[in-house]
Amino acid sequence: MNKIPFFVLIAISSISIGLVSCGGGEEDGVIEEENRTIRIIEDSRIFSLDDMKGVGWKKQHELVPSEYPLALEKYWGYLNTKEVGVLIYSSADEAKSQGLDSAKQQTSRGEDGKASEGVDRISCRHAQGQSAVKNIKKNVPIKYAYNGSINLLLDLDDRNIPEAPICPNKYPTYRDITIIGNMVVMCESDGRNLSEPSTNCAELSTWLSE
Repeated sequence: MNKIPFFVLIAISSISIGLVSCGGGEEDGVIEEENRTIRIIEDSRIFSLDDMKGVGWKKQHELVPSEYPLALEKYWGYLNTKEVGVLIYSSADEAKSQGLDSAKQQTSRGEDGKASEGVDRISCRHAQGQSAVKNIKKNVPIKYAYNGSINLLLDLDDRNIPEAPICPNKYPTYRDITIIGNMVVMCESDGRNLSEPSTNCAELSTWLSE
């Protein structure tokens, strides 16, 4: 019986280990769930909102503070025409614990696929699947409407603003989550149906390293 050279055995073992590592999404820091993808990327850098601005993110307004305990900064904005929420924590450990819990809550869906209770950023969909107005958490009297994520009530009589449209089908705006270092990023789906994975969340680590 011919003996296989030792260096050949080492090479075969290395290839086998590599194939096993590549096959496990969770081991690679990627967790695929039915309605979202979670990426946890180890990074020693301390990120700030300026880093997100550097990749093209346009900051808009602050998220509801009570929904994101321990977050030092919490804002939503736009990246490549899609909404992206950014949470900054004091450490990577906080981002992976408290930050992940908050992000999971904000991307959670019930059995019908609609937003669970306590979701901050909401996207409305009519029965036909057409996009309506974002961030309507509940129907309000004709005199008032919500402005932004901080639930600021505006007097429509004084400002001559039309009544806020009713939201028939409420879905979480954010689908995917990427945690990199001390930063948690929540991304809107690429598709209008809010079910497709987000390119922004998938490519963020690469963009931040360029």
